Formats: sequence, structure tokens, C-alpha cells
Amino acid sequence: MTLNQAPHYEAIGHCVFLKEKIKSWIKFLENRLSPLGE
Repeated sequence: MTLNQAPHYEAIGHCVFLKEKIKSWIKFLENRLSPLGE
């Protein structure tokens, strides 16, 4: 892995982290908005 690649992989890891965060937020909001709570 060269120095040029390092920031790229870091960015990918960050995107994955954000995606997971957003997914859990959507789940949380869906649970709150659902009157039955499934």
C-alpha cells in the first residue's frame, strides 16, 4: 500500500461507518414512527 492509497482507504472506511450510522438512525426513526412498533 502506497502513501497515495492510504487516504483513499480511510475515506472508504469513513463512508461505510456513516452508512451504518444512517441505517441505524433510519431503523430508530421507523420504530418511533410506527404506532404498533412491530
